[in-house]
Amino acid sequence: MKYIRKIGIILSLLILFGFSYGQDDFKAKSMKLMINKTTALADGQDEIKITYRIEDDNGVPLRNIDKKELNLLINGVESNEFVLRSSENKTFEITLIYGGLRAETKVKFVKENKKLRIYLSKTRILADGTDEIIIGTTDDQGNKWNDRVTLYIDGEEVSTNVFKTKKTGEYTVVARSGKFESEKGKITAYEKINALNLKSDKVKVLANGVDKITFTLEGKDQNGLNRKINDFILVDIQGKNISESAALTTKNPGNYKIRAAYKGEYSNYITYNSEEPKKFSVVSYYPVKETINLNTEIEVELNTEVKDYRNGLEILLNGKPIQGMITYDKNSKSLHFIPAHPLKLNSKYKVRLKKSIVGIDENKLKNDFTFEFETVSRKDIDTVKVERGSFILGDQTGQLWKFSSPVQDAFIEYDYLIGKTPVTFDIYDQYTRDMKLPLVDDNGWGRKTRPVINLTWFDTIGFLNWLSQKENLPPAYDSDGNLIDSHGNKTRDITKVMGYRLPTEIEWEFAGKGGVRSKPTLFSGSNDVGAVGWYSENSKGKTHEVATKMPNELGIYDMSGNVWEWINDNSGVYSGIERINSVGPKNGSLKILRGGSFNSIMSDTQLTFRDELSPNTKDIYYGFRIARTIREER
Repeated sequence: MKYIRKIGIILSLLILFGFSYGQDDFKAKSMKLMINKTTALADGQDEIKITYRIEDDNGVPLRNIDKKELNLLINGVESNEFVLRSSENKTFEITLIYGGLRAETKVKFVKENKKLRIYLSKTRILADGTDEIIIGTTDDQGNKWNDRVTLYIDGEEVSTNVFKTKKTGEYTVVARSGKFESEKGKITAYEKINALNLKSDKVKVLANGVDKITFTLEGKDQNGLNRKINDFILVDIQGKNISESAALTTKNPGNYKIRAAYKGEYSNYITYNSEEPKKFSVVSYYPVKETINLNTEIEVELNTEVKDYRNGLEILLNGKPIQGMITYDKNSKSLHFIPAHPLKLNSKYKVRLKKSIVGIDENKLKNDFTFEFETVSRKDIDTVKVERGSFILGDQTGQLWKFSSPVQDAFIEYDYLIGKTPVTFDIYDQYTRDMKLPLVDDNGWGRKTRPVINLTWFDTIGFLNWLSQKENLPPAYDSDGNLIDSHGNKTRDITKVMGYRLPTEIEWEFAGKGGVRSKPTLFSGSNDVGAVGWYSENSKGKTHEVATKMPNELGIYDMSGNVWEWINDNSGVYSGIERINSVGPKNGSLKILRGGSFNSIMSDTQLTFRDELSPNTKDIYYGFRIARTIREER
């Protein structure tokens, strides 16, 4: 039994190892002999590396190969060297045997200093993506290079010997095979432009040798893409070269017809007219013998552009020039003088535009142009401080239309300023003159200290932003009429709005009622509307100068009657819910008005009466007053 057990173990081992070997041997169906190159330099360093691949009948490489059964023969002699080197000219026959499989090849080492060369079917190619160049390789004897060659174009390996491109420019071609590298070949990819289209920036030019007409040339390249062309030549109708520059000047009046030439192609014709320069003259100037504020810029508008305005404009006080900076607005053709210091109050100034100033047409004034103006300081707007507080908002009498009710508690948690009177014409006119806007129509009733009328809601915020700028405050509104904070961000937190603005609805009613000094009156400061305001029964159908009736408890005038006052808030119905620092509904197409006007019946001038209108409405009944949040000191 002992011997039988040993024989069983031996047979098991033989079956295990023998079967495994027999399986690999059975699976091996093909063998490939692989080398990195067939020719190498006979310098003792260049190498030819031998590798192999044994596969089953499905072409899958076998991994469990008994390398003892693998025989490598070099020139018929067994060898273990799978890397060949040689210092002599020599040919090696390589044979690899595995089981019944056999693979053979030949390689050689050469000492001769042969060169790898490239040849190109042509050296210029149209960059249209279809024109092509064939790249080939030979040795220095012109024989085909048989070893593996890799091509590089501009340093990047390419997989084909056919070159085409849509990009113009110079390309460098190099071939490499083992340690051999060819000299560089050069390929030029060129463009072809047609459909040339010549344009000019204008069709008229002054015949002064200075004014320019500038041309641009475009065309389509070989790929159908639009191209801007710079290096073109301008030629006349006879084909004579006129200019290699894209800009032309002339001193001779007349009509000219030219076209562009570019690499044998011609563009369309352009006709332009060269005119005699017009005379240099003053169109308008500001101010015109009237009082202005102390920070006014002096402006002179000319009939043509100015080429040289340095030292061309001066302002004289008592015959001596004042300091300041001259600027020029090309769009309006206007010179501006910005005084270095505020102008002196109640003084006469003389403005002199010197004849030395040069226009773009090289003309000059025949004589100095002068005018005078007188200065007064800008009139300030009086305001009243309203301390924070709370009150009942809305109609408590039940006699007004439902839009003015129900009542609700309102809280204002900050101090603010409000205009002592509505904004008057004399103040608003300073804004229109400063901004070069038309004067607002006063309906023939007079200006000065009458409340300004005929304003839309948007007109008022233009004035308020201007006023903020004059007092070095950030604007309160953006161009769409949204409230903005000191950083220019939209906000509904009125305490963050630092510039001048319209009062909110709760600010207006609280101030009209006298704020924390309030007495229960129907109108602003009295139960007798005739004592405090102008309305339909006493106004004779027109506005009146402000502050001619009694003020309320805070010293504020004209909050009942005279003109309806635009309010900051969008229109919305009262909810009966308490309001804290409210700026009204977030959205809405209408704006609130308060106070009534010279044309209103008595009930409409009550402090709690509300009305609404489109912010684009303007009429003789509508004006406004200013407000501003007082920044808290922290």
